[in-house]
Amino acid sequence: MNILKGDCLSIICKYLSPGDIINLLNVVGKEKIFKIKDCYLSVAEKFIDNWFRNFFDGLSQNTNENGTIKDYDNFRNNMIGSMISGSFILQLLLGEKWGDSDIDIFLKESHRNVCKVSSIHRFLYALQCKYNGQYICEENKIKRLRSYTSSSNEIHRILEYPIKNEKFQCIGLNAKNEISVLDHINSFDFNFCKNVFYYDDTGPHLVIPHLEDVIFKRTKISSINLTKSSLQRYEKYLQRGFTFY
Repeated sequence: MNILKGDCLSIICKYLSPGDIINLLNVVGKEKIFKIKDCYLSVAEKFIDNWFRNFFDGLSQNTNENGTIKDYDNFRNNMIGSMISGSFILQLLLGEKWGDSDIDIFLKESHRNVCKVSSIHRFLYALQCKYNGQYICEENKIKRLRSYTSSSNEIHRILEYPIKNEKFQCIGLNAKNEISVLDHINSFDFNFCKNVFYYDDTGPHLVIPHLEDVIFKRTKISSINLTKSSLQRYEKYLQRGFTFY
């Protein structure tokens, strides 16, 4: 497999999914990820964006005048200012599917400006009512979500929106806290979960700060951000094939 070098490997990877690229790297050597890093990031970014496009396309064929899917366009517009992270992004990067995970959306909000900054709530609520019927609010989940970070006062509220077979989970961070959404995500206990996907006026963006940890399914355990429930998450990721050192 030495013929798969440099540009040749990058050309092949453009036509694969992120998970298929990892499968290919299992054959040619995962260390070659450093030669195709930019290609992998580009492929993964488009793949995740297309996942949402296909999801909303599957909900409704309602289109705008230019032929684009209305729900997808509305999702993108309402997502500006928010970030998606956690195990959902990790699954798409690895080409795996775990049955006990949500689509975690992180945003800043407070009691005073919640209506202004949480348009994504109104959008998901409308879809959830349309396709699932009953509104479900599980703020008791806040105890579990706090296990992601060493700080216990960063989260303002958590609302869940089951839509068809997926569950979107909006995690509102306390606007009074100076920590940003990205800083909150960077405080997660395991590096391979710190990936970020978001939209802005220029389109979709993907950030993978610890690509090696994702590709090799491994990470170094740091005691800085560990909490009581980190052990449970440690056991969960061990079962998913991750290693720790």
